[in-house]
Amino acid sequence: MAEGQASMMNHLWLILLCLLAPAGQAEDQPLRMSVEITPGNEITIGDEVKLLIKIDHDASYTLVPPSDTLPLRPFEFKRAHVATPKSSGNRVTDSVTVVCTIFDLGNFQIPKIPLTLIDANGLSVVAHTDKIPIEVRPMLKEDDAELRPIKGPVSVNLLAFYKAVLWPVILVILLTILYFWLKRMAKKTAHTISVDDQFDATMEALGALRELRKRHRNIFETSAASEKQKPTYHFEKPDMEATDEAMVALLDLQDQKLLVEALARQFHGELSHIFRHYVGRRYSFPTFEKTTSEITMLALQNGVGEEVRNWMHAILDHCDFAKFAPTEPSKEDCEHVWKQCWEFVLKTRPPPKDGTATLSVVRSSTSGR
Repeated sequence: MAEGQASMMNHLWLILLCLLAPAGQAEDQPLRMSVEITPGNEITIGDEVKLLIKIDHDASYTLVPPSDTLPLRPFEFKRAHVATPKSSGNRVTDSVTVVCTIFDLGNFQIPKIPLTLIDANGLSVVAHTDKIPIEVRPMLKEDDAELRPIKGPVSVNLLAFYKAVLWPVILVILLTILYFWLKRMAKKTAHTISVDDQFDATMEALGALRELRKRHRNIFETSAASEKQKPTYHFEKPDMEATDEAMVALLDLQDQKLLVEALARQFHGELSHIFRHYVGRRYSFPTFEKTTSEITMLALQNGVGEEVRNWMHAILDHCDFAKFAPTEPSKEDCEHVWKQCWEFVLKTRPPPKDGTATLSVVRSSTSGR
C-alpha cells in the first residue's frame, strides 16, 4: 500500500514538472524581435525605406551597434540609428532604425539584417530579421498628362530699352541744337544765304549726325559684347534645346569611360552638373552653385509638380551622397543613376513646337560600356 502511494506521488511530481517546464522556458526566452516598415511594402523609386527593428532580450545582454556598411543589395544602405534602450524588470528593449533606398523598378526583398548581442562573459548571439518583400513602382505613370513648361516672369532687356528710347531722345536734342545753331548763324550773317549754301550746310550737318550715330551704335554693341558671358559648363550648347543638349551630354559622359578607369566620384560630379544644368534650362530658374535643397525650393516656387520634385531631389541627393561618401560607389550604382537621369530627361521633355526640328539620337541609352 505504501509503495503504491509513493509511486502515485512520483507520477504527480512528474506531471507538475512537465506543466511548469514551458512556463520556465518562456521566461528564459533569450530574445524576441519585431520589424516595422515605413512607408510600407509599396514605394516609388528613390523613396527612403525605414525599418524600425525592436529586439527584446535579457538584461544580461548588450546590443552591438550595426555596421555602417550593412550589405543590403540590391538596396542602397544610407544610415542606421540606435535609440536609447528601455528597461522593464530583467528585460531590455533595444530599437534600431535602418534607412535604405533603391533606384530600380520591380519586386525586391530586403535581405536579412544581423544584430549581435553580447553577454557579460563575452559570448555573442546573432539574431537575423526575416526577408521583407518590397514593390518599387515608377514615379510617373504612363497615362499621366504631359508636363508643360512653366514660363517665368518676363525679363526686360535694359540695353534694348536704352537703344529704343534713349537714341531718339539724343537725336531730338541734337537736331534742336543744330536748329538753334543755324538760326544764330543766320542772324550773324548780313547777306542772304543762297539755296546751295543752305543745302551744303544741311548735308554737312546730316553727315555729322550720321557719323555720331555710327559711333553711338558701336559703343552699345561693345557693351553688349562685353556682357556676354562664357559658358558655365563645357558641354553647354545654347543653340540646342535643353532636352537635346542634356541627351548629348549624357552620351558624351559615357564616351569618357570614367567607369572603366574607376573614377566613380568624378563620374557622379559630371553627371550632377549635367542634370542641374538641364533642370535650370528646362524649368527656367538658376541652378549654378545651388545646393540640392535650394534647387528643390526653386522648383516648388516655379510650380514644378510634386512627383517631379521628389524624383529630382532623389537623383541630386544620390549624386551628393556618392561624391562625399566614405566608400567608392560601385559601377552598378553609377549605371542606375545614369539611367534615372536619362529617363527623367525623356519624361520631362517639353512638347515640340510646330516647325521645329528635334535632335534624333541614334545611340544606345544603356550605360554598359
